[in-house]
Amino acid sequence: MPGGHLGHARRAALRPHAGADYSARGQPLTAGDAGHYSASMEKEIAALELKVDQLIAQCERLRWENRSLRSRAAGLEDERRRLCERMDAARERLEALKERLPA
Repeated sequence: MPGGHLGHARRAALRPHAGADYSARGQPLTAGDAGHYSASMEKEIAALELKVDQLIAQCERLRWENRSLRSRAAGLEDERRRLCERMDAARERLEALKERLPA
């Protein structure tokens, strides 16, 4: 599934870089503080990644369903048009037969 590859790329992009200065809850993170925050940050990132992957999967399912429903609707519209044409033809034939009946 495409989400798996994207998930790995997101995870790699979101991991803290060595020596980077991040802040969490308004407090600066330094290399010395990174161990204190990294486990909880990794859990939050993993949870967010899972939610994003779920949203991507749901979006893909809904796109597929939308395409399928549009295709089905187009088929039903064609069928309705053909049935209306047949009913019009039958109506014309009945009118013609009615004209031929003795009064």
